[in-house]
Amino acid sequence: MTAFLAECAAFSAALQFVKGCVPPRATIPILEHIEIIANAGTLVIRATDLAMDASATCPAEIESAGTITVPGSMLAAMVAKLPKGGEVRIQTEEDGRASVICGKSRYQVRTLPAHDFPARRDLTPVPVRWTMAGADLVEMLSLTRGSVGTGADRPYLAGVHVHYDRPANTGGSIVAVSTDGHRLVRCTKDAPSGAEHIPADIIIPSDALRQIDAIAGDGDVEIATDGLRIEFSANGLSFSTALVAGTYPDYRRLIPQKNGALFAASADEFGDAVERALVVFSSDIGGAAVTISVDRAALSITSSASKGDAGREEVGIDDEGVEGASVKFNGKYLRDALSLWGDAVVSVQQSGIGAPVMLTSDARPEMTQLIMPFNR
Repeated sequence: MTAFLAECAAFSAALQFVKGCVPPRATIPILEHIEIIANAGTLVIRATDLAMDASATCPAEIESAGTITVPGSMLAAMVAKLPKGGEVRIQTEEDGRASVICGKSRYQVRTLPAHDFPARRDLTPVPVRWTMAGADLVEMLSLTRGSVGTGADRPYLAGVHVHYDRPANTGGSIVAVSTDGHRLVRCTKDAPSGAEHIPADIIIPSDALRQIDAIAGDGDVEIATDGLRIEFSANGLSFSTALVAGTYPDYRRLIPQKNGALFAASADEFGDAVERALVVFSSDIGGAAVTISVDRAALSITSSASKGDAGREEVGIDDEGVEGASVKFNGKYLRDALSLWGDAVVSVQQSGIGAPVMLTSDARPEMTQLIMPFNR
């Protein structure tokens, strides 16, 4: 028999973290379960979908050491609704089920043989390791996740590419970049020690990004990779995932080398104007086009829907722009891009007609964005 007593809030927090790796519908029943190892005053709770693996620790009073597997999503939902200041007791029964008891709450949940639960997939003996601030990790991934590719024809774009970069006469940087072929976001941070050895083709799958957010708090995160998997550890939590197979394209050749500045404007004012201009389209604005035109000290944003509805917005620009410059964009892409800059003044550049449009800001030097002009 396995039996233990844990504080509800701490146990619930651990369950909520690992349940992100419990598949909602699994062809292998054991994958819908989580593994709980009770030993020496600690619970080690694990979940896996075979590609991703999460574990969390939780203090507990161990009455009888052992390992059990119980339905993960069900137990997480159940414990989340128990009184936060209470304690929950779980023990296995002779009928093969497990009792979950808290105050007047009594539940019986099914178990499966613990030896059927998949073993943890460890990294190779000598992985590359580095440590970075959790806040920096979250920022890099939050800025790049929106432009991750989704097409099955280019699976190598279905994730965030992380690599080390050291341009001439500069310090090293750790770089996160994503693109779907229509837009690109790059975010850089000063490289921590060890990051210079990151393998060339690290592509973190988009499904893993939310789980990484959950592990990265105010402190540091330890990261390790062997080129096939990547692992993140902090505060008693651990998460690993298989990496996207393939070679990420050389995105650097898309970034203009010369400054073809068109104008500079406040990102939030510009973005609000684009948001209003999109109102003339139906609720599905995936292909809605807006045209940006410069008239020295002003920027106009125009939109025209197929049913005859049209809109025009005007915002001020910093200094004088290139008079007569005009670019048509996918309105949704432009709106989403501007939303990442806050109230910073962004410089909008294009090296030539038809070339990608680049957004940068002196206030946010760590980020670069590219948007392809809309050609329809």
